[in-house]
Amino acid sequence: MSSPTLRVAPETDRRLHAVVAAVIVTAAVGLGILWLVVAPTGPEACALSMPGPRNCFPSDRVSAAQVGTALVAISAIVPVALALVVARAHPRAARTIARIGLVLTSVTAGYALFTSAWIPALAFARLI
Repeated sequence: MSSPTLRVAPETDRRLHAVVAAVIVTAAVGLGILWLVVAPTGPEACALSMPGPRNCFPSDRVSAAQVGTALVAISAIVPVALALVVARAHPRAARTIARIGLVLTSVTAGYALFTSAWIPALAFARLI
């Protein structure tokens, strides 16, 4: 005799996995752009004045990118882990959690890119 197990419908699994994959791809693309484009090159605003404002030096951009990396990683890992834990008992809630994670990861990746690249422009405008 086999023991009864809780089984999630295959179409639910596929939909959840698709959203989880989208979260992972969004985080990977955001971090790739952050570390391959933003951190090494920096913005054009740095050439406008000498000495440049904050974030014109590579060490400043790297420290800003490290904070952004931590935020993007947390915003991707926490909802995905929560969705996978909840998936067996409440598949619809798990998909909702994963979708919220996708939006959160997208916003966080955009924020990380903006803050790592354009702090000099904000400093020129006296916004920070």
